[in-house]
Amino acid sequence: MSDVQRSSGNKHFLKWVAAIRRGSGPLSLPVMLMMVFSPYASASAVSLSLQSAEAIALRQNPGLGALTQKIAELRHKAVAVAQLPDPHLALGAANLPLNSFSMNQQQMSMLSVGLSQM
Repeated sequence: MSDVQRSSGNKHFLKWVAAIRRGSGPLSLPVMLMMVFSPYASASAVSLSLQSAEAIALRQNPGLGALTQKIAELRHKAVAVAQLPDPHLALGAANLPLNSFSMNQQQMSMLSVGLSQM
């Protein structure tokens, strides 16, 4: 910022302060004090390069963090989809009498064994 811009900014600031002291300014004294003492009100602010602004934006953007997590989630899902599912073993008995557990007591009694991987 040049000295001419800085001095015109100071003149503008002094006009606001005078208006607040008179009570005719649009801003109240507490609001003006917050503006003066805020960390962004430094008169000797360092210029911000494009690269540093991009770095700050990338670090402080919560949406980019969420997208990074979504990418990691999709990569893990892709690995899981490429794998075969767990095998299932099924054992069963149908029409088995409960009083004797004899397979010869009923003609429709049967045992079943199954192995599947879908």
